[in-house]
Amino acid sequence: MKLKLFILFVLNLFSILVYSQKSVDIETQEVTVKKSFNPKVNIAKKIKSKIRISDTLTSKIKDPRIFISSVPVASTFNPSKGTPKKLQILPTKESFNSRFALGFGNYNNLILDYGSSVSLDKRQNVDWFLFYDGLLKNINNSLVDTKQSNFNLNISHQFSTNKRNSFSQINFRQHRQSFYGLPSVIEDNYIASNFDPIQRLTYFSITSDWKWYNRIVKGFSLNSYYTADSFSTRENEVSFSSKFQLDFGSINLTAIPRINILTTTFKEDFYTRIESELFSGISGVSIYSSKEKGKFKFRFGIQSYLLTGDDYAKKNLYYFPDVMITFKPENSNFAPFLNFNGEFYQNSFRTLSHINPYVAPAIRLRPSFSPYKIKLGTRSSLYKGWEFQWNFFYLYEENKPMFRNFGKNFDIENIIAYRFGNSFEVLYPSIISSGINAKLKGVFKNGGRLNFQASYFNYDLRDKNPQLFEVLNLPEISLQFDSTLKISNKIFFQLFLKYIGIRTNSFRDVFLGQNIEDSPILYETLDPFTQIDANVQYQLNDRWEVFLRGRNLMNQNQFFWSNYRVYPSQISLGLKYNFDVSF
Repeated sequence: MKLKLFILFVLNLFSILVYSQKSVDIETQEVTVKKSFNPKVNIAKKIKSKIRISDTLTSKIKDPRIFISSVPVASTFNPSKGTPKKLQILPTKESFNSRFALGFGNYNNLILDYGSSVSLDKRQNVDWFLFYDGLLKNINNSLVDTKQSNFNLNISHQFSTNKRNSFSQINFRQHRQSFYGLPSVIEDNYIASNFDPIQRLTYFSITSDWKWYNRIVKGFSLNSYYTADSFSTRENEVSFSSKFQLDFGSINLTAIPRINILTTTFKEDFYTRIESELFSGISGVSIYSSKEKGKFKFRFGIQSYLLTGDDYAKKNLYYFPDVMITFKPENSNFAPFLNFNGEFYQNSFRTLSHINPYVAPAIRLRPSFSPYKIKLGTRSSLYKGWEFQWNFFYLYEENKPMFRNFGKNFDIENIIAYRFGNSFEVLYPSIISSGINAKLKGVFKNGGRLNFQASYFNYDLRDKNPQLFEVLNLPEISLQFDSTLKISNKIFFQLFLKYIGIRTNSFRDVFLGQNIEDSPILYETLDPFTQIDANVQYQLNDRWEVFLRGRNLMNQNQFFWSNYRVYPSQISLGLKYNFDVSF
């Protein structure tokens, strides 16, 4: 039975395999859907429940139950009533915009000072002042008139906003002096009776400076000067400069063009006695790149000048460097710096008479220039409000102005005051100057201040000739000190000190009837010059002040310029009144 079933199973399996090897054709059939499919979504069942909100504003708050129990305490403490502390009222000084001072002293010293500073509005301010200081009595045992005085009138206007600033000024000054520095007594009675040493130097100027903060044109400056004297000298000078600047982040590119025109007329030349005229023009431009912020500051550029005039036939175009480097390390009070540049100076009768008021109105004028100047030093902040600076300097100067006494060259028929060996001519040698300069300035807590400067110079005369063997009237050592001290709320003290070391002066020893150009040139040494001035001011009240002024307190018989003995000590006492002026 089992054998039969096995045989049957094998036969069926064999038939299935055979049938699977044959190809089967599937016929195409059509299916027709008699009803379309329509899907439906059953409605969801929502759970309906109310959210419970716990609100402290609407919920009922139970009244707290407070239990207070009294316990007796044994104490001897008896508190006192508090008293408010009184405010300390500090005295305030009323401020005034005007002043008037009048003072008198020996040598008939007359002091007159008036000034006002009035604000037109928040942007504009007008200032004016009038000042007169005169010594109206001659020096004892003087040969001729020595009286001198200074008169100054100034009016200025300032306008300032966050975009621009302008300052304009008109100034008139007259300095009355005399050529009293005679090397010897005038023995001729006719000459002595016709000798008039009075010299009145008149200076008039108009200046205007404009600055802009948010423009390429940063500013411009226009200055005009007119100078005259008692000997028919006339001089006009006009200078103009502007500043253009482009900013590239922290780096600036700046260009400064400038023009200076000078015309001077002297009534006569000292030697030829004919009218002398001079025309000089200087135009130039400075171009430099600079960085003015941060611990490392610099300026690198070049200056160029073009000269026109009577004495520039050979060379009239000059180029000078313009380099400045400053470095201030972090957490350091020392800032080393290096300056390397050159510069032109326009010498005029105005500028030279400011230096030496006894210069003759019959001189030759030349511009001075320094091809290079080197200054190396450090600036340091010692304490709050106190600064110290020192530097080594080395510079080469061409046409450096030096003063030398003119010799006697007068005419009986034409007596001119400055031709008696009592005036100065100007020489223009080339020299190298080197030395050390130190400055100290500070501010005291009570409002006082202090300034001190000391300099040492070494000179090397480059173009020695028979006319000049040494530098003239230039000291090796110079000191200057000024300080203002507040002794109390009502007392102020000012001190000024000036020291000029020994100098060398030159003059011609002219004999009667000798040609001045053939006369021998002699040299003399001038003793050190020391000047000490002081001023004490006592405030009576807000409006009235008393002042005591002292000049040349050393009271020495000394000379700043050869043969010109300065006035002895002058003591002046005056009264000052403060008030308000309004428009």
